[in-house]
Amino acid sequence: MRQTTRRLYVPLVVFAKCCICFAAVLALSLPVARAQDVKKKAPVEDKILGDFEDGTLQGWGSNGGETKLTVEESDKARGKRWLRVDLSQPKLWPGAWYVWREPQDWSRYRALRFTVFNPYDEDIPLAIRADDLGNYKYNQRYNREEGLLMRPGPNELEVTIGSFKIGSLASRGQNVTQMHILALFITDRGQPTTLYFDDIRLVAPVKTDAEPLVLDDFEGQKTVPWQPQGDTVFRTVKRPDGGEGSALKLDLGTEGAWPGIQLLDLEGNWLDYDLFCVDVFCPEDQDTPGALAIRIKGKQGIEVKLMTGLKKGLNRVQVPLELAGYVALGKVTELSLYSLWAEKKQVCYLDNIRLERRPELIEGGTVHTEGEADAPLTIDFKGVDQISAGFGSIVWIPLESGQTRVIRCTTPGPGPLQYSLSARMLKGRDPKKPIQIWAHYRAALDQFWTHTEVTAEGKEPIQVRFDDPKRFAR
Repeated sequence: MRQTTRRLYVPLVVFAKCCICFAAVLALSLPVARAQDVKKKAPVEDKILGDFEDGTLQGWGSNGGETKLTVEESDKARGKRWLRVDLSQPKLWPGAWYVWREPQDWSRYRALRFTVFNPYDEDIPLAIRADDLGNYKYNQRYNREEGLLMRPGPNELEVTIGSFKIGSLASRGQNVTQMHILALFITDRGQPTTLYFDDIRLVAPVKTDAEPLVLDDFEGQKTVPWQPQGDTVFRTVKRPDGGEGSALKLDLGTEGAWPGIQLLDLEGNWLDYDLFCVDVFCPEDQDTPGALAIRIKGKQGIEVKLMTGLKKGLNRVQVPLELAGYVALGKVTELSLYSLWAEKKQVCYLDNIRLERRPELIEGGTVHTEGEADAPLTIDFKGVDQISAGFGSIVWIPLESGQTRVIRCTTPGPGPLQYSLSARMLKGRDPKKPIQIWAHYRAALDQFWTHTEVTAEGKEPIQVRFDDPKRFAR
């Protein structure tokens, strides 16, 4: 009997030890797995700000006066109901408002989109206001009073989140991780007005990978119906820099302005992408354009021109699409690439026109003032103050985690000619990778911009100076 008990005891001891070891390994592995899960953000979905299907205002209210909001049924609504907004007069800015109790993070979305029904036989301009937390003065909040027309009948309107980030003609960019107020209203129309809003939402990205969208690589893999613009002749040739593949040669004439190429009748959704890119080669031994203009037009009729300087040799042009935020990027209808007017015939080559997505981008805050003189990174525009009094910049800071922190320096109208980034904004920076800086300024709806890279492995302050107007196509 003792022998039998001993034979059972030994296996039980071994089994118990195995269980203890397995439990210990499991206990150690679970926190690691959870930490990895925390780093992976779940795919974001559209966020409904108002569909009114439950028959309530869903948090929307009026900005005072005699403006009245009601939810009513209609066979013209997206679902069964929409928001009827009776806009009072003589209230100067009548409209519908949403004020959140807690600040909202819009950074993972691509656009604000909504439908509005205009029952009148005339176009009515719509204005939008958006405030980040604690900044409610006119030049601090986002104010857009141009470019959004409500035509007779149903309208689907869109404002890219990039537009909120960069700012409008009259206001600086917003910290889109701290959004607090949204208002949709009209200016003084001179009479009572009724509008119907529906399906107000923040649009989530569709793509989750980093695959680029190649618009044309001139390799015969894509059939793109480019058309000449101005006095231009173009044809596909071998790359002039000796690289593999083909390029599009442009012979730019002097008869008329804006020679280049254009795509019309596009139906492109560019919301998921962060960069517009094109390779431009300017031969050393020929007259070449000193600037490139990128014209992007959306279905709402708004167009933006992004203009930058070119140098001899290969120009790898890449520009953040948020600089074109005034365009409804969810429905791009036209694209033009062209030069400014010149007295001599010019030649250049285009290749690899594409849109790129950078899923590693994370929001890092905004800078609106000049900052401290001993800051770790300073961006100086004093050398180009003759072309503008209000500059901004987009700064991409590579991190050791593999992510890229985005800092925006913006100001409404005349502002500081120098911005400084704090040590907190550069915390965790990977010193082996370059900091990307896009400097820009606005003239009407157009953006003049340039791009530079800075690599610094030491702890000395980084000074970035812009002193050549030609880099901004001026």
